[in-house]
Amino acid sequence: MLDKAPNAKLAKLLADFGTALAAGDIEKAVSFFQDDCYWRDLVAFTWNIKTLEGRDQIRTMLKSQLGAIKPSNFAIAEGEDAAENEGLLEGWITFETEAARGYGHIRVKDGKIWTLLTTMAELKGHEEKAGFTRPLGAKHGQGRNRPSWKEEREKEVAELGFTTQPHTLIIGGGQGGIALGARLRQLGVPTIIVERNERPGDSWRKRYKSLCLHDPVWYDHLPYIDFPKNWPVFSPKDKIGDWLEMYTKVMELNYWSSTEAKSAVYDDKKKEWAVTVRRDGKDIVLRPKQLVLATGMSGRANLPKYKGMETFKGDQHHSSRHPGPDRYTGKKAVVIGSNNSAHDICAALWENGVDVTMVQRSPTTVVKSDTLMEVGFEIFSENALARGITTDKADMIVASTPFALVPKGQKALYDVIRERDADFYRRLAASGFAIDGSQAGAFASNGYGALSPGGYSVAAAFLCEVVLTAVFLIVIMGSTHGKAPAGFAPLAIGLSLTLIHLISIPVTNTSVNPARSTAVAFFAGSGAVSQLWLFWVAPLLGGAIGGIIYKWLGNDR
Repeated sequence: MLDKAPNAKLAKLLADFGTALAAGDIEKAVSFFQDDCYWRDLVAFTWNIKTLEGRDQIRTMLKSQLGAIKPSNFAIAEGEDAAENEGLLEGWITFETEAARGYGHIRVKDGKIWTLLTTMAELKGHEEKAGFTRPLGAKHGQGRNRPSWKEEREKEVAELGFTTQPHTLIIGGGQGGIALGARLRQLGVPTIIVERNERPGDSWRKRYKSLCLHDPVWYDHLPYIDFPKNWPVFSPKDKIGDWLEMYTKVMELNYWSSTEAKSAVYDDKKKEWAVTVRRDGKDIVLRPKQLVLATGMSGRANLPKYKGMETFKGDQHHSSRHPGPDRYTGKKAVVIGSNNSAHDICAALWENGVDVTMVQRSPTTVVKSDTLMEVGFEIFSENALARGITTDKADMIVASTPFALVPKGQKALYDVIRERDADFYRRLAASGFAIDGSQAGAFASNGYGALSPGGYSVAAAFLCEVVLTAVFLIVIMGSTHGKAPAGFAPLAIGLSLTLIHLISIPVTNTSVNPARSTAVAFFAGSGAVSQLWLFWVAPLLGGAIGGIIYKWLGNDR
């Protein structure tokens, strides 16, 4: 098949770039990048997860790593075609280093590399037994007292952690720990996963009964085994719990449930850890070479402290301990917070006849689920799969995007969301819900409490507006007095207004002007409108106080 034009362009660039790297010509290699460029590396070149921004950082990395890494064979990935759209050339690539084979993604603008992603795909000499190299399973032929697969597996379970030690110990048996354990298993690394819950998947089973994963199924695949094609888009928590339990069994993971890690000490001489775990009522000391903490991004419950909690006679619990709505039918409940779990719990309580109130402590970013799926998560969808974007590729696309470029992309995304769901945001604001200031549909309205950028009280907001209005009026009258130097007024008023904003934006988002507050409040909704009284009364009172003070100072002297 004849090369397509984008393929020919990218193939030549990769060949020339690879030649420069192989020759150790760092300056030549750096010249293939734009001045404004990014190289994201996942372990392949840096043995770390690192983003290099600009030619200088790339040059420094290559000077440090190129001699040891010895990259080669940069090419378009087999079976892939480069694509070019509006001057942006991009494609999937493969390469090698002395130690590994790699996979990546590249974006090229004006003939030079804009973004480059390099990831280690496999270690040479430690290839996974998969595909054409998968284990045979059956043992053909004859032999006396040959153990079966079951007997070999039982022997491994009985010995690992006792007569033999794991190379790696993973503390935490949720999806992260399980996925890593599966990967290490395929690499032949003896590994134990310890989890304090009774069964794999209990970290999900023990959550409130209405919980479903908020990420779509295409986003959640574990290594080696994809979810079935009939799996729901948003996985119910008990269903995902059962999947994790099944996964640990079929992937033959050494999973120690009902086990709690008590302490860990590293021996620098032996280059190993001494980790004490409690299992079956006994302390066991494990001595792995590598220790991994996979305890989750929200491993510790954050329970706010409020005056009177110690005397409150009702139930109090964190969302991670919420038992569900059943026992509260006909009662009243208050949920502190306004993110995903709070909405889930409030909805379930309301559906079960509970008088529930959500307390929003600060503005919240809100996006409708269908909008998020169609706009924000589009590369994780059936439509994406139909275009050849698998979960692996979608993950790589996300990984290839430097954090420095994310804000611009997110702003463009929210512009689309703002236009698409304008009526939704108007109704949400009208209900009194405070929308995050950077989010679609938000207005820079004035407010106190939940509507205050810094969460300041009504008293703080009132005092701030009164004092700053008075000061501003005094500056205006003084700088415009007949005896004031010519041209002084604009400078004085401008500087004072700047200072007022610096002080009051965190408190009230700065009013000192009833007309300004009123106009925005009617667009922001009932929440801002209900607080509008303060931004009329305080400026008027501040203006009166300022006038009295200025007269007392002697405005005609």
